[in-house]
Amino acid sequence: MSSLRTLLIAGASAGLLLSAGAAVAGSPAKSPLKAPPMTSQDKSDLAAVLALAPAGQPTALDMSNPVHYRFFVRQMKAAGVTPDRYPQLFKVTEQARKAKPPAVERRPMTVLAAQGLPGITPIQTLTAIGTDDGTNYFASAISSVPQTPYFSQLVVQLYDSGGNPIGQPASSSSATQPASNVNAIANGASSTSYAAVQGVATYFWQDQFGKAYHGFVEGVVTTAPTSITNLAPMPGTGQSITKLCLGRTGTDCTYSPPGGTGTNVLMPVQGSITFASAINTSPSTQTSLITMARPDTGQGGGCTIASTDNFFADPNTVINGGTISWNLNPAHFQPAVGCLVPNSTAIYTLTLGLAVANQATFVTITSDPNTDPQDPYFKIIPELQVFFSCLAEGTLVTLADGSKVAIEDLKEGALVRVAGGRTLAVESKLKGTEEAPMIRLKTAGGREVLITDGHPVIVAGKPVLAGLVRVGQKVTIEGGVDAVVSVEREAYAKPVWNLNLGAPPASLNDPKVTGSAFYAGGILVGDNVMQFVENRKQQKARAAVAVQRVPPEWRQDVVSAIKDGN
Repeated sequence: MSSLRTLLIAGASAGLLLSAGAAVAGSPAKSPLKAPPMTSQDKSDLAAVLALAPAGQPTALDMSNPVHYRFFVRQMKAAGVTPDRYPQLFKVTEQARKAKPPAVERRPMTVLAAQGLPGITPIQTLTAIGTDDGTNYFASAISSVPQTPYFSQLVVQLYDSGGNPIGQPASSSSATQPASNVNAIANGASSTSYAAVQGVATYFWQDQFGKAYHGFVEGVVTTAPTSITNLAPMPGTGQSITKLCLGRTGTDCTYSPPGGTGTNVLMPVQGSITFASAINTSPSTQTSLITMARPDTGQGGGCTIASTDNFFADPNTVINGGTISWNLNPAHFQPAVGCLVPNSTAIYTLTLGLAVANQATFVTITSDPNTDPQDPYFKIIPELQVFFSCLAEGTLVTLADGSKVAIEDLKEGALVRVAGGRTLAVESKLKGTEEAPMIRLKTAGGREVLITDGHPVIVAGKPVLAGLVRVGQKVTIEGGVDAVVSVEREAYAKPVWNLNLGAPPASLNDPKVTGSAFYAGGILVGDNVMQFVENRKQQKARAAVAVQRVPPEWRQDVVSAIKDGN
């Protein structure tokens, strides 16, 4: 049976990704307890809760409803998340039970809205459920939350058709790896070959407004596709990485969709999936989730298309017998600004829930590099990078011979002077517009540069994002250093530019990649690659700081989760 994959998603300002799965052994994380037998009350509660929503649709639980409350508590306890070890989780849950909130709120997966954060959505969904051999089953789920929550918990359990648990529940929390992907993997073997095994993911989090969220998502599957094809997004000719340029154009951009910006994210999405049996065309059997999200910053949440109905309602989405094909050109995503890191990798994921031969199945296309390429329910595609940040037009760049040329007039192949007195060739340029105010830096020696907030400047020998540079710091200039005397933000309506210097790296996720720095306005600044690397570092640093602010009342829960490897 194939091993299960680190699964997806993070995005938004200071948040969390949880990924949990029920799958094969060999995972570094295990649930502390085996699920106890189900009582008749447990089975009745499970059936009642699962009848609330169609497969694949996350649904809120009402803790004032005794059935919902018992179901949630049982799911947590089965995974070793107990009141003595996780006291605050159960205290918050008890408070929710007594508060008597409104009736169950249906929350479709692509229209969830974070309180106070319009355009950035939590994501709770099953990403896969199936079997490789008809006996050993797996299920995986994600819970991605905008803004670092006080605490977040995800439990995944497999059940047979009689409501009996199969194998160990998988449990994952925000405690052990809050600034990165959190994974927990268990396994489940059915006594009946190709049985109708059900996966149930139960989630909880408390946000920084003090509001608690309880919910679940479930699915049943036994049918795997015979083929999965992805045509877009994909790298262009001669490329190994897909580059999406928003409000930017350049020879190395795979896609530069007209009208695309950091607040209007557009990208073509095209492909097909084929099964041996016919696909049910009833809308009630169909779910879709298409996201671009941060891969490793722990920021939580994702950028998703407007609603679950858009994908299947598009005239270019066609079901013909056992094949579904689609061509969204382009697909519209929520704003990248405040969600994705400019000039950085984004994890692209398309997950479809379909009914084939009257059985539900989930199929995923993703650029997540940790996905198992042998998994029949997954298609792994090349890395995706998203660009939307640069230098102002007219910025003078120092060439190898010491002369200076406006950045927009540089030719590909031109040699520019870089750090350490070396020279590098301009591999490619990016051009676009900037929506957010830019940063104008001025030095005591009269040098100045107008640069985007997320562009690195070399300060005291190290890259610092322009938005974090302060008066009095010393920036590197040609032949020495110069003190910053002014840092001002200003609106800028003209084109902006960026450079890629030297041979492009095989992958920007390689920790050895640092990028290069060149002289702009006489000040040493980073190229496009360095901007990618430094933005990713900064987002990790922000997430790490947020983790240190976990309220005291949650510390016992965090300690227990760490002991569990949860």
